[in-house]
Amino acid sequence: MFDVLRVNHSTDYFSKYGVQGPSHTRSYLYTVRKPFGNYSFINLDACPKAGVNFPLNFFGELTPDVEKQLLEFVSRTERSNHTFWFGHYPTSTIISPRLNLRDLLGQSSFAYFCGHLHTAHRLIPRMYVLQPQGYLELELGDWRDGR
Repeated sequence: MFDVLRVNHSTDYFSKYGVQGPSHTRSYLYTVRKPFGNYSFINLDACPKAGVNFPLNFFGELTPDVEKQLLEFVSRTERSNHTFWFGHYPTSTIISPRLNLRDLLGQSSFAYFCGHLHTAHRLIPRMYVLQPQGYLELELGDWRDGR
C-alpha cells in the first residue's frame, strides 16, 4: 500500500479498482492453469505497513510474516512451468535482514517486474538486469509516465 494510510482508505486504489484488490490486501499468489502447464504470479508487497510518504517510503521492507508467506508461495509454485514475481520496489531497495530475496527469486522466478524507480527521472530509460542468481529484474518505467 504505497502512500495509502490504511486498507480501504480513499487513496487505496488497489483495493478499490484492482482485479485482485478485493481479495488480497498484501502479497499474494495467483496461478493460471492451462492444459499445457501452470504459470504462477507472486505479488511481493514490500510497502511499509503505515502508508508513509517520501522520503520515508523510498525503501521497502519484508517483515517476518511476509517472508514466511513468500516461502510458502514458492513451495506452492514448484510445479509451475514459470513463475513471475512483481512488486513496487526493485530488490536493491528492499530491506530484508532475515531472507536473501535475490536468492529466493533466483530459485523460483523467471522474472521480477517492478516500478519504483521508473526511469530515474529519465536518466536511465531502460532499467533491467539479468541478476547473477539467474532471473531477469525489469524496472517498468512506463508504468508511471507512459500509460
